[in-house]
Amino acid sequence: MVHGPTCYRSAAYHPLRPWQVRERRFRPTPFGRRRLDPQEVTEFLGRVRDALRRWQSEQARARNERSYGR
Repeated sequence: MVHGPTCYRSAAYHPLRPWQVRERRFRPTPFGRRRLDPQEVTEFLGRVRDALRRWQSEQARARNERSYGR
């Protein structure tokens, strides 16, 4: 599948959505092993979600501007 002049994706590709980042949960590691700080993971996922939401909004706005310019 081709999207745009140089972007190739398989038919199985599904874009990541902000809600998927928000809802993502990680399993705890077994006792005695190193693990990530759950609060840091949550904060990071929030930053990723917000950046993804902004990027998707910008892309939608650009698509709308291109479609009106035709």
